[in-house]
Parts: sequence; structure tokens; C-alpha cells
Amino acid sequence: METSRRTALLHRLEGRKNGFDAWFETVKGKLSEDAAGNLFIMIKDYKNASMPHKYLDSSANKIYSYGLQRYPVLNCVSFIYEEDV
Repeated sequence: METSRRTALLHRLEGRKNGFDAWFETVKGKLSEDAAGNLFIMIKDYKNASMPHKYLDSSANKIYSYGLQRYPVLNCVSFIYEEDV
């Protein structure tokens, strides 16, 4: 990857982290221990999910999950897309 593209990507990621940190500071004092714990568990579950993203197909009024998974037969990564039930 070119240095300038890498630098731009790093700046964009740092901006997202800073935005999250700023948001978290606004809610940190408002969460009870139970709510903060539940939020932490939800974030951890999201990070560990193999298909963490959702997409709403508004024309079919259906929600789909998608993500990446390792496909052992071909020893590669596969894009997975399926309807939520």
C-alpha cells in the first residue's frame, strides 16, 4: 500500500477512535454498573461474531447478516450473506 494511502487510512481510523472515545466519555457516568457491563458484553459479542453486520433490503423488507468466515476446503476467506430469521 502506498505510504500516502496508508497514512490517510490511519488518520481516518484514528478519527473514528477519537469519536468513539468522545462519545463514551459522555455516557460513561450515566451508565450503571449493570448497564456498562451489558454494553461491554454486547461489544465483545459483536467483535467475536462471524457475521456481525446487518443489511435491510427495503424492497423485500428482509434483514440479512453478512461477514467473513474462513472456508477450510479452499483454505481461504469467504464472504457470507444470509437472511436473518
